[in-house]
Amino acid sequence: MNTCCCAPQCHNQCFFFQVYEIGERSYLVRGMPMVLTANNPTQTLTDLLDKTLSEEPSSSWEERLAASISCHGSVRAGHRLTLPEMTEMVRLLEQNEVGFEWVEKGRLIQLSKSTDHQGVVLKTSLYPYTPKNELFNHQRLLLLDNIEDPHNVGAVLRSAEVFGFHGVCLPSRGVPEVYPSVVKVSSGATEFMQITREASANQYARKAQEAGYQIAALDMNGNATLDAIKEADPEKLMLVIGGEDKSVGQFILNMADHIIGIPQFGRVNSLNASVAAGIAMHALGGNVGAQE
Repeated sequence: MNTCCCAPQCHNQCFFFQVYEIGERSYLVRGMPMVLTANNPTQTLTDLLDKTLSEEPSSSWEERLAASISCHGSVRAGHRLTLPEMTEMVRLLEQNEVGFEWVEKGRLIQLSKSTDHQGVVLKTSLYPYTPKNELFNHQRLLLLDNIEDPHNVGAVLRSAEVFGFHGVCLPSRGVPEVYPSVVKVSSGATEFMQITREASANQYARKAQEAGYQIAALDMNGNATLDAIKEADPEKLMLVIGGEDKSVGQFILNMADHIIGIPQFGRVNSLNASVAAGIAMHALGGNVGAQE
């Protein structure tokens, strides 16, 4: 059972969508939770419903939707839950028999290890990794190799979700797990991705090659360009990102179809791993999703 710790806040906002039917299979979104500060509320609602309805019905749809909203919204919004939001959340917790308790602010800081906790801390099960064989239906895969900083991992995952790399391979050693700190830095992106963590980086790369993927690795000394690979537009591509202290391993560099270098013109001859990953995924990603 999940356990929730809450601290009340006082504002005047809502925790519901206002959706009106205006025709056959046509609806008008007139209102949405303030916690979901999105430029496209219709897409936000669609994403939440897709996520909620696609999950196994181990809990009520209301509970699954509330969980999606919590991750999709409150973590991302960066503000504390309002009193109406907190009241509605408590109602849903009670309705679904999820245990919770009210605690002092200091206890929330202690539990979350941060002062930026939105007024609520949720204890959940471990991150549900995807079996690696289920990832190879994505046209764009991301492999992290030797990235040891959890904040870098979270930042890379955030960019990966945005740019269409929704299948991610994390080595079972040498790269942090999807810890709460990683989820937080990712702004909840991990909820909308398939991430596996059950093999080595070399094993993932070998599996991808056998499955017909081209392997593209980022390296400071690479001579391939992002523009050239984008123009070639390979049907299936695995992008490999290395760490700042330890780059992509030599085994993967030897088997890679492309070793990509990002031109740099400043005096600091290095890019943060998450920044380099973002540049590459922006160039090579897109709305490719998973294959049928």
